[in-house]
Amino acid sequence: MTPHESVLAFVEAYNGPTSWIYPLYGEALSWTESPFGRNGDREVYFAACREAREKIRDCHLDIVSIHVGEDSAVLESVWSGFDRATGAALPRTPVIWVFTFDRDGRIVTQRDYSVVMGAMPGEH
Repeated sequence: MTPHESVLAFVEAYNGPTSWIYPLYGEALSWTESPFGRNGDREVYFAACREAREKIRDCHLDIVSIHVGEDSAVLESVWSGFDRATGAALPRTPVIWVFTFDRDGRIVTQRDYSVVMGAMPGEH
């Protein structure tokens, strides 16, 4: 898979059930999420995904732009979702994703940069 194809596959999987994203990642993953400060390996990232989906439903990414290099890509997106507890729409949030890929097109580095404009679920 090319970096562009990998990003499109990521967005398609992200917009569906979380479990669809797991095959898109290499065995060794380095993940950082800003401004929340969470980071870790594949296991930590997948646990964070499961936790988020417990609090948020209908997570969705709208693509603004995709920029690719030989083994990397930057996805500019707008995130949306709904608080599971209240059903309220959460603030649409710009998110920049920086990825690097292994030679099979699997994600091995992911940096998420969010412009948070409101409290996340559970922080009300």
